[in-house]
Amino acid sequence: MEQKRGQFTFYESFAVALRRIRKLSDRCAAYDAIVNYALYGQEPELDKLPSPVAIAFDLIRPHLDTSRRKAEGGMKGSSVGENQKNTERSDKDKRKIGQRSDKDSANKRENKIENKNNTEYESEYENESEDERELRLWLEARSRETGLSIMGPRRRGGLNGF
Repeated sequence: MEQKRGQFTFYESFAVALRRIRKLSDRCAAYDAIVNYALYGQEPELDKLPSPVAIAFDLIRPHLDTSRRKAEGGMKGSSVGENQKNTERSDKDKRKIGQRSDKDSANKRENKIENKNNTEYESEYENESEDERELRLWLEARSRETGLSIMGPRRRGGLNGF
């Protein structure tokens, strides 16, 4: 007999399968077999159970076994010795996630500032003519290529001095 448990997960798929057992006494026997196995570790004598009950139990048993192993190994499904390693890994992952979220926050702030600057920049030039726009873009491109600033402060009414 295995270790006693105080709970186990009973999936909806179990209930759906067990509802297909038409004879009520057989269905009750299936529920009893599952509960006694999951909670108390009592192996049912499948040869003595009706066929539908034995079939249902055989299909559900792997889920119960997996659930028991995970419960015995801890929430992470590992052995007790591995829990310390998992905790250490988890702490490292949390730090990495924290670092990533800090970088994401910084990037979001930079993007906000950049978007604000772009909006101000776009509104600054919203009244320029097509010729002025073309000249401004050409001057900006040459400025980037040479690394020299050839654009002075812009005043209302067009590209002053050009």
